[in-house]
Amino acid sequence: MQRLERAAPLAFLLAVAAWYTWVNLGRLAHYEPIEWDLAIFGQGVWLLSRGETPFVTVRGLNLLGEHATFVHLPIAAAYRLLGPLADARFLVLTQSAALAWAGFLLHARARREVGNGAALLVLAAYLLYPPLVYTWGEFYQPLALALGPLVLAFEAVREGRERRAILWSLLALSCMENVAATTAALGLYALALGRRRLGVTLFVGSAVYVAWLLRLWFPWLNQGTGYAYADRLYGDFASSLPEAIVHLAHPLRLLERLATGQNAEYLLGLFLPVAFLPLGAPAALAAAAQLPLNLVSSWPYAHQIRHHYVVLVVPFVFLSLVACLARSPRGSRARRLACGALLVGVAAGQMLYAPAWLASRGDPQRRREVEALLRRIPRGLPLSAHYAFLPRLCERRRLFKFPELGGAAVAVVDASVARHIPAEAAGLRALEAAGFREALRTSGDVVLYVSGNATWLDATTPLLPEEPSKAPPPAMPPAPPPPSR
Repeated sequence: MQRLERAAPLAFLLAVAAWYTWVNLGRLAHYEPIEWDLAIFGQGVWLLSRGETPFVTVRGLNLLGEHATFVHLPIAAAYRLLGPLADARFLVLTQSAALAWAGFLLHARARREVGNGAALLVLAAYLLYPPLVYTWGEFYQPLALALGPLVLAFEAVREGRERRAILWSLLALSCMENVAATTAALGLYALALGRRRLGVTLFVGSAVYVAWLLRLWFPWLNQGTGYAYADRLYGDFASSLPEAIVHLAHPLRLLERLATGQNAEYLLGLFLPVAFLPLGAPAALAAAAQLPLNLVSSWPYAHQIRHHYVVLVVPFVFLSLVACLARSPRGSRARRLACGALLVGVAAGQMLYAPAWLASRGDPQRRREVEALLRRIPRGLPLSAHYAFLPRLCERRRLFKFPELGGAAVAVVDASVARHIPAEAAGLRALEAAGFREALRTSGDVVLYVSGNATWLDATTPLLPEEPSKAPPPAMPPAPPPPSR
């Protein structure tokens, strides 16, 4: 019985993670409209795996200059080991494994704190938590890889294990520069617990790391232009970080930034699916530094649970949820009420915020035709492509997001979509002016445009072989009459 109690949650976790991954890979395989970030990271990691400068032409920035994603160095090594098997799908699998691991860690903590039954409910709430599931549906975001290390760093800080806290914090920091605010908050949490040396190390180390990135690393890789996303935090109310701090130090200005309808919707989407229970034990939430940053941010997507900017808040929501449940003894009326409220919250979250991507449906005929079209393009040829096709094509040095051409010799465009978007419709006209001609077209209006003679292309062979006739076989001729005697 004890083995079953331990195996059932693991089986549930693996089944849900496998389902999300399968749906994502299906969306990718059917070229559904997707976040083009996957192509950015796919091209950059592919270049790194070949020992080349990871300048991502689809984004126009160095992979490590756009974001300090040093975690991509070991991922590139894995790409190298896998050889031709490694492509953008490997990144999708990596994110799924990271999010599942974080769920495993949270469940293990919940099992220790609140017992098997309540821990299984916490795991279900995590796997169905809309802010997390939306990030899962973005295919791959390096921030998602930080969840497990942050859970372990928080536990190590709480237990006073300095080396482990620093190690897991460093691993989380390698995922993206945004994590530095969270590791600095962990330092403040350590100070609040009376662990002065650990707190100073985490807080000062995080601050020094950010200063090094902003003053040296990003300007060096970005040719003096600095950090590409500095204005997303304060762009609409300040021109520099010190100016933004001074602006927000005024209580009325800070209140004006916080008290908005968009923030109210954001907080409701964050806490309703967990029945607001984390607010009953908010100590862990105090370490979720990304939450107040999102609330004051100039970037609209930071105020929505449907984008990955929320993901650094997720582990602390669930750490606080476990702490809230642990305040009531097992089997007590208060514990039963809390678990009942959590069930209601999970159900309400599904009704109000359930992501639509889990119900995606692909068109097999369209997929076969597009795959046949893409197979005609030589692997190293520079090209421009509609963003839905970019992840399939990112293993090359020169790749551009249509309508940008950037010296491409080939363009792959979903004309059924492009003709309804002004910038892309203008891009279609620009193709003709640049000397491109239509070479192949699928039945769904995905078009391959080529520049020049394109001697590599055989446009006479159909994209798909003709299917065998399904007509009934011809009738046999009548037998001749028997000879007369």
